[in-house]
Amino acid sequence: MDEKALLTLFANDKSKGMEQVLKTYTGFVFAIVRGRLGEICTSSEIEDCVNDVFIRFAESLEKFDPDRASLKTYLGVIARNCAANIARNRLSTVSIDDDLIEIPDDYDLEDEIAKKELAKTVIEQIKLLGSPDSDILFRKYYLGESTKQIAAELKLSPSNVDVRAHRAMEKLRKKLGGML
Repeated sequence: MDEKALLTLFANDKSKGMEQVLKTYTGFVFAIVRGRLGEICTSSEIEDCVNDVFIRFAESLEKFDPDRASLKTYLGVIARNCAANIARNRLSTVSIDDDLIEIPDDYDLEDEIAKKELAKTVIEQIKLLGSPDSDILFRKYYLGESTKQIAAELKLSPSNVDVRAHRAMEKLRKKLGGML
């Protein structure tokens, strides 16, 4: 079901519309939330966050403007924000106590900073690849979408998606001097 038909269904029958939205986008939303909270939350907390995303979506659908973004993008933003709020709350309630937090002897702050800088550089270089290559890499390696899903969303063949992903990775390796 395309996005326009889904929005029409939602406007006519919220229950059936929500059922279809859940069926279509739960995996996508779950991937975003798990990616952001997987290290700091339990699986039930992640599921609660996914549920919150869809509740917020239903409550704020009148704010959605299909001319500005796709429904999938809108849900992705809600998911990212819900997960960020939970992460922020989780981190603000952590007590800094010598008994609770141990810093390993081999911890290297400079190494952590270097990793973050590398990630930032990689993201910038992915963006420079342009569409659809940057979209393919983002969806495949960040969101964990399957080749089939990406192909359907970008209206490409699955083999074309795989070839473009491979070539885009080769371009990145050359640009980054083999850092990947």
